[in-house]
Amino acid sequence: MVSTQKWWSLALLLIVVNQGRGQATDVDVRLSAPSWVARGGSATLRCLHQVPPQLLYKVEFLSSGSKLLQYVRERVPPYTNYTFHGGKLNMSLVTENSITIDNLDPTASGLYWCEVSLETPIFTAASPPHQLTVVYSQKHPPIITFGKPDVVVGGLLRANCTSAPAAPAPRLTWYIDNEKVPEESIRYFSYRVSSSTRNKGGSGYRHRKHQHRYIAPEFNYTAKYWALVSETTTHAPANMTKQSKCTLKDGQNEDAAKIREKPRELAPPPISLWVSIAELRTPAHGRLQLTCTSTIPDEVGPGERFADVKKQTVTVAVNELSLKRPRSETSYANATSTGLHQFQPILLISCGILLYELQPHY
Repeated sequence: MVSTQKWWSLALLLIVVNQGRGQATDVDVRLSAPSWVARGGSATLRCLHQVPPQLLYKVEFLSSGSKLLQYVRERVPPYTNYTFHGGKLNMSLVTENSITIDNLDPTASGLYWCEVSLETPIFTAASPPHQLTVVYSQKHPPIITFGKPDVVVGGLLRANCTSAPAAPAPRLTWYIDNEKVPEESIRYFSYRVSSSTRNKGGSGYRHRKHQHRYIAPEFNYTAKYWALVSETTTHAPANMTKQSKCTLKDGQNEDAAKIREKPRELAPPPISLWVSIAELRTPAHGRLQLTCTSTIPDEVGPGERFADVKKQTVTVAVNELSLKRPRSETSYANATSTGLHQFQPILLISCGILLYELQPHY
């Protein structure tokens, strides 16, 4: 009788193990998280899977080279958090399948993933890595400048838009009366970048666009944007490669290293808008709403949000083409008329003498 019970128990255990193995091989693990977050913001990471609670043993959240949090079902307390540089783990919002990181810093940028482990059988499945980037936001909206506050129908509207410093460089987009301006109406200006200074370059004419990248070695940061020049890489100044003659303490060395590694907020190139007013519909109210939008990143996927969005809108007056004669032409006509008035008496006397000579004398 005892041997029969042992046999049935062993058979039941084998069935459970085989069922667990079948479920383990079908485990699909994904990490749901934002791709872009502004500096100082928060990000919630969710580990999505279909493992039944009775088979779930452990869930771990990891980033590049470090572990963030570990959840073990039968442990008391079940959560173990680890040291994390670049943000603060909000333990009040932690669950077995999600974590929230507050006060994010650009040093937290990198790959994140989660791992799910089963107790019976022993099996671990990891999600694909997810790239999270923390950006330096713009401190003010973009600035729009133009030569004249009003334009004439048939003339040319010229305006410049420059965003605030940010990293990565924002993308600037023009809108006229809430309609996006086509690319052929936009001109791009480029910057030739040295290790510590940025000078405006470019001729202002439309060229084929190339991807312009530059590297500032002392800040260990690479930025890219669309410009008029080909790919350019600058090298560190000669004095940066030499050993410093100053002697710093250990704490000061660490602070200096952090400053060198910290990405610097970069000034993106301005873009100019060149639009012929003759190609636009003349507004009934005689005004155009000109808007420049500055976004980080350049574009986002479905369901995602921009990490930073700033915009500026100005009003431009549109006047009908004047039918009056130009001032120069009017001045010439007035001068001619004045000259004729001055010579009128002389002409009359001359005509009288001529008529007198032509009459027959008897």
